[in-house]
Amino acid sequence: MKNISRIGRRYARALFSIAKGDLAKAKEYLAVLETLSELFDVADAGRVLRSPVMPTSLKKVLLDYGLEHAKADPMVHQSISGVIAAGRVAYIPDMYRALRELIFAQEGLVEAEITTAVELPKAEFDAIAKGLGTMIGKTVIATPQVDPTVLGGFAATVGNYRVDLSLKSKLDGLAQAAVQESYR
Repeated sequence: MKNISRIGRRYARALFSIAKGDLAKAKEYLAVLETLSELFDVADAGRVLRSPVMPTSLKKVLLDYGLEHAKADPMVHQSISGVIAAGRVAYIPDMYRALRELIFAQEGLVEAEITTAVELPKAEFDAIAKGLGTMIGKTVIATPQVDPTVLGGFAATVGNYRVDLSLKSKLDGLAQAAVQESYR
């Protein structure tokens, strides 16, 4: 999971406060930010939007297209215009992720990334996600990751927490303990 910049979080909190606690309105704003964030994944558009040397007018044209395509609320349109004017266009994907976190927090949900050595059957993956949810007292929306270096077990990142029950970390711990023991 990517870290979210403080600037992106600040803009997301501002949009969330504009929604005035109306989750439906906040989700509308989120849908618009998702559309704008997807522009960053389009090769040429993404290069233009991320580039500090590209003209602001070109970025505005691209984002106006996205806002029009998403049928953006005037408040979101105005907020994005402020982001453009401040030269902070590159933070729009962070705004999307931060606003999503705020909405999830209101709904008692949290995102997690669960890494295993092999792809797990859905039932096993869901059981791990449910166990993590029970542990932290929230419903976990989990994304699977496969990393063969885990060797076995799983490692999960939930917000700022990391739960590492992988075979690799156990073996690393045993190796470290053996090295420390040999120095005694």
